[in-house]
Amino acid sequence: MNRRDFVMGSLVAGPLLSLPKWAKSSSFGLMDLNPSIDMAPLEKLSSFGGSRTIEGDLQDEAHEIFWDKPGYIKKKGGMPVASQHYDVVIVGGGISGLSAAYHLNGKKILLLEGNPRMGGNSKSQNYQKSYVSQGAAYIANFDQGDEIDQLLTGLGVKKFIRKTTEADEGVHLNGKLFKNFWQGTTDPKNAQEFIRAREKFQDIFDNKYPEMPVWDSSSSGRSYLNSLDTMTFSEWIKREIGNSHPHILEYISLYCWSSFSATPDELSAAQGLNFLASDLSGTHVLPGGNGFIAQAIFEKLKSRGITMLADTFAVDIRSLGGKAQICYRNSQRSLETVTANRCIVASPKFVMKHIIDGLPAPQMKAMSGISYRAY
Repeated sequence: MNRRDFVMGSLVAGPLLSLPKWAKSSSFGLMDLNPSIDMAPLEKLSSFGGSRTIEGDLQDEAHEIFWDKPGYIKKKGGMPVASQHYDVVIVGGGISGLSAAYHLNGKKILLLEGNPRMGGNSKSQNYQKSYVSQGAAYIANFDQGDEIDQLLTGLGVKKFIRKTTEADEGVHLNGKLFKNFWQGTTDPKNAQEFIRAREKFQDIFDNKYPEMPVWDSSSSGRSYLNSLDTMTFSEWIKREIGNSHPHILEYISLYCWSSFSATPDELSAAQGLNFLASDLSGTHVLPGGNGFIAQAIFEKLKSRGITMLADTFAVDIRSLGGKAQICYRNSQRSLETVTANRCIVASPKFVMKHIIDGLPAPQMKAMSGISYRAY
C-alpha cells in the first residue's frame, strides 16, 4: 500500500476521528466549494478504491513537442492562422497562472492548462468528509494586511486556515513519534546541539535573510543572498553549525527531498534557508493543502467568465508584430492559434525552453543547466 492509499484509507475508515478539533470543525464548512466541474483543482470522488496509476506527469503527446516541435507541428497540418485576440494569454493553470488571472481582473484572458485539471502542484481530492493534498500542502506565515493576507481574505478562505507551530510537528524514530525535535527530544543528552542549530536558523530568519523578492541589486540583502548562492546548503551547515548531530543532518536531508526532490549537496544555501528557516517559524495549512486556495481562485475566475481550457497544451509562443502569438493543441487534439497583447508563461522552465521561440542564449543556457526529478 502506498502512502496516499494509506492516508485516504485511514481517513475513510475513521473519518476525522484522529484529527484535532480545529480540523473537524473546519472540514464540514468546506462543502461550500464546488468541485463538480471537471477541470477543477479539487476533485470530488464518488468512491475510493486505491491508487492504480501514478498521479502527476502525463505521458502524452506533449513530450513529442519537447523533442521535435517542428515535426509535431508539421504532423498536425502546420501552424494555423490566428483566430482570436486576447488582452492576455496565460500558459499554465497552476496556482501561479490562476493567481495571475485573478489579479488581472477586467482583462480579456485565455488561460491554458495542459493537464485535465487546473491547479498544477496545488490540487486536492475530496471523498466524503476527507480532504487530501495532491501536492503543495501549506504556505509560509504571513502578516496581517500584507498581500497574501489580502488575497486569502478576498478569496474567502482565511477563516479555514490554521497556523501550525513546532509543537504540532513530529518526527518518527525507531517506531516512536517525537515532538519538539529542535529541543533535542530524540537525544536528550545532546539537546544543546539541537537548540544551537535551531537558534542559528531563527537568527537567519529574524535578522539576515532578506525579504523576497529582492528588487534592489545593490542592496546588502542582495549581496548576502548572492553569497549564500555560491555555496551548497551542506557547505553552509558545516560552516555555520559544524559537525552536526546525525539526527539533524537526517532531518535536513529528508526536508530537502520532500521540498525540492534534491539533496542538501545539490541545493544552494540560499534555497535551503529560504524554505527551512521560514518553515521553522510556523506555517499555515488548509484542509486539502494549497489545492483549497487553487479551488477558491478557480471559482472566482469561473464567476468572472474567464476562458479556461484544460487538457490544452501550448506548442509555440513567439513575438510577432509587437504582439504575442500562441499556438496550442486543444482538447480535440488539433492546433489553434491566437494572439495577445501580453503572454504570461507560468510553467516549469524545462517546458518553457521548448515552447518559447527566441529565448536569449544566456537564459536558455541557465534553463538547460537545471536538473529535474519526478516529484
